[in-house]
Amino acid sequence: MGVDVHESAAAARPDRGARTPETVRAVALLVTVNFALCVMGIWTGNGPLGPPASYGVAATRPVGVEVTEGSTGLVNHSVLPAHIESIKPMEVGATADGLATTAIELGPAKGPRIGLVDGPGYDLIPAADRAAVDKRAIAPDHRVGGEAASVPILVRLQATKPGTWRYDGYEVVYRVGLVRYRMVVSVDLWMCTEPGADCPPLSE
Repeated sequence: MGVDVHESAAAARPDRGARTPETVRAVALLVTVNFALCVMGIWTGNGPLGPPASYGVAATRPVGVEVTEGSTGLVNHSVLPAHIESIKPMEVGATADGLATTAIELGPAKGPRIGLVDGPGYDLIPAADRAAVDKRAIAPDHRVGGEAASVPILVRLQATKPGTWRYDGYEVVYRVGLVRYRMVVSVDLWMCTEPGADCPPLSE
């Protein structure tokens, strides 16, 4: 019986050599699909950058005064660099009608989270340490002492007319390898121009 069992097990063992063409075809199919996604521009979800945790921020400033919002950091959990293509605020209908974005930049890896500051915040992150969003690739995360190597998003904005204005977050489009991702960073961002007004409104 021992011999019978042994022969039966050997006969059931797959022929690894016979599976090689299947493996090659599977790899070729994967590469083809990735290339097609890239060429066709199909969005494939948040991808290895996140999304970061959602949060809310509000400021009351006179019309025309710039502030910089820099609470978001991007961490690349892939083994390949993430190439940022665009970052733009997400408007919520007419609630963004009087809110203008004057600059969007990326800070250095492990740059400070500047929160919400008046002006560009150059005293916290100098202009020379910043880059246009399409000029910087985010390297794979390398942790030092448990700290993630995150890259801050710096969004500079201002109210262009009196009122209460709002963005609903940022849309980040980027590529890793041959695949493009569209990620939404959920930020409840308010800008109010009337001193003493509830910002954001209590009804929200």
